Amino acid sequence: MMLILMVLIGALGVPQAQSSNTAYSWAIGVFLIISSFLYNAGMGPLTNTLCCEIPSALLRSKSIVLARWSYTITAIIANAITLYQLNPTAWNWGAKTGFFWAGGCLISVVFAYFFVPEPRGRTSAEMDILFEKRISPRHFADVEVNLIEAIAGDDKKM
Repeated sequence: MMLILMVLIGALGVPQAQSSNTAYSWAIGVFLIISSFLYNAGMGPLTNTLCCEIPSALLRSKSIVLARWSYTITAIIANAITLYQLNPTAWNWGAKTGFFWAGGCLISVVFAYFFVPEPRGRTSAEMDILFEKRISPRHFADVEVNLIEAIAGDDKKM
C-alpha cells in the first residue's frame, strides 16, 4: 500500500511543479496523512514485533540490537536526504520525492517476500526448528513442525 501511495504522491508532484493549482498540494497532503496513518497503524509497530519474534532465542538480543542499529542509521540517512529532496534551494524535487521512496518500498516488498518468514501460529521452538532445517522463509507457513519428533530427534543425536 505504501508503494502505491508513494507512486501517487510522486505522480501528483509532476503536474504540481508546473501548476499554481492548489488542488495538487491538497491531494498530496491527504496522501501523506494516509501514508503516515497506515505506517503507524501497521508497518511501524509490525517491524518491532517481527524483530523480536523471528530470531532464535540464542540470537534474539543480538538480532534486536542489529535491527535497531540498522533502523537508526537508515533513519538518519533518510532524514538527511529528504531535507535535500524537498528543499527548493537544494535538489528541489518536491512531491516527486515520492518516486524515490517508492523505489525503497519496492525493494522492501521484494526483501520481505523472499526473506521474512511468517511467524503466525508458530512458537519460538518451531521457528528455531524451521531455521535449523534451513527451510526457506517463504515456505514457513506451508511446513508442519512436530515438536515431539524434533526434540526426540535431537536427543538421539546426543
